[in-house]
Amino acid sequence: MTVLTIGRKLVPLAQVAFVEGFDPTANPEFKPEKEFKARLILLNREIVLT
Repeated sequence: MTVLTIGRKLVPLAQVAFVEGFDPTANPEFKPEKEFKARLILLNREIVLT
């Protein structure tokens, strides 16, 4: 089984439904401390920023 390490979280690759680029300008109210590059959407509809 292939596992992705994202920060402290381990995400099985089989649970990833969709990967897209993260656009911070789409929601100007969201001001993260870190600069995120992508967003993973898992099969259980959980979202993980990377």
